[in-house]
Amino acid sequence: MINNYKSEKVIGYLDEIQNIIHNKHHDLAQKYNLTLEQFHLLLHLSMKSTPPTVNEIANSFNNAQNTMSEKLSRLQEKKFIKKIKDPNDKRVSKISLSIQGKKLIDTICYEAENCFVKDAISKMEEQKLQTLILCLEDLIKNLKEE
Repeated sequence: MINNYKSEKVIGYLDEIQNIIHNKHHDLAQKYNLTLEQFHLLLHLSMKSTPPTVNEIANSFNNAQNTMSEKLSRLQEKKFIKKIKDPNDKRVSKISLSIQGKKLIDTICYEAENCFVKDAISKMEEQKLQTLILCLEDLIKNLKEE
């Protein structure tokens, strides 16, 4: 049986990897002249299956609706989002990523997750990489059995 120290060590490493990748997203967002908040807003929108209202976004970010409207207007000025009037209630706007906004989020995610991780992996010795792959496969298999 693996002791708690080793389990905590593995969990700590997985958390650290996730934090590094998360911070890499932030670095890339700034490279593309986005504030961290703008990046998080775009990322939030990219994960929605249907366009949310300004009020729904404001609630998700714990902001007032007028504050969120201002933040979204800045993203609209940069042509990263589209505001669509609700046909049933013209006072309500639904927000979606524009094509340019989707491309930007895709680029940032690709660079952070693929290029950055692939670059780090390419620096590993072949035997260590093979061992890592086998260990991760075992971990995934064991997690699925739980």
